[in-house]
Amino acid sequence: MKQRKKISLRFIVLLVFVQAMAGCIKEDMSNCPTELTFTVRAYDSSGAELTSGEVDDVCLFVFNGKSLCLIERIDAHIGETVTITAPEYEDIHIVGWGNVGGESGKCADVIPGDHKDMCYIYLLPNTRSAFCAHTPADLFRGEIWIDKTETKGERVIPIRRETGSMSVTVRSLKTPGSTLTDEDYYIQVKETGSAIDFYGTAKGDKIHYLPTGTFVVNSNNKEEYHAAPFNMIPEPEGVTVEIYKEDQLVTSVAEDKQGNKISVHKDKLTNVLIDLSGTVSVKVTVTDWGNEQVEKEF
Repeated sequence: MKQRKKISLRFIVLLVFVQAMAGCIKEDMSNCPTELTFTVRAYDSSGAELTSGEVDDVCLFVFNGKSLCLIERIDAHIGETVTITAPEYEDIHIVGWGNVGGESGKCADVIPGDHKDMCYIYLLPNTRSAFCAHTPADLFRGEIWIDKTETKGERVIPIRRETGSMSVTVRSLKTPGSTLTDEDYYIQVKETGSAIDFYGTAKGDKIHYLPTGTFVVNSNNKEEYHAAPFNMIPEPEGVTVEIYKEDQLVTSVAEDKQGNKISVHKDKLTNVLIDLSGTVSVKVTVTDWGNEQVEKEF
């Protein structure tokens, strides 16, 4: 009987010790680590849900909701359930990025403890010029805040497109009978920021883009110089499109024929048509992402 009492007493002492070490006393659960479950989902500007075909990789950056200092980085995928153990902070803040694994850009090197203000995605320079950047990947970003008292249920981290895009078509650029080729011409678009911070704001030094252009034959059997849609960091205040022939500036345009600036917006395609026959004429049409506007020549 004495032996049984001794074993029971030891068991009770051990149980109390474990509870005390965990800080999870029944009357006070505030210090208990909590598992939070998330699913990342991507959406376009219309609210339509996108698949993993559009968003290849996802990175989740978990911050202390009070100090906004980084806790950890988690790799994930669209539609995948992710579980994190929330520490004993007031709340948790998560920023999700999609398609950051490409070769055109890079996430700033950050470590646990770094503030959210130090985090951004920046474009890598193009070897053709120090101020020329690679076009960005199809970047997505989103964020959520969770109070530590919100411990139940699965949450969705919505991410949306952070880049804009542009196409440029130039008519009457090549003189009939000219022997010049695609490589003798180029388009330069300037300027946008060179980075996007974790708040979704364009930052960094001003850079320009050199999209690939080629001569194509339009429906009237005439040659046009065309740069297919290429991604850009958005610039709603307007950009300048320059056309060069054998490294000599042919024309530079920043507005359409109505005087509206050529702007680039998130999740939209800016179609720029420049007609050099006679007086320079510029037409700009903004369409949904991926929906290139082909203007007919009359």
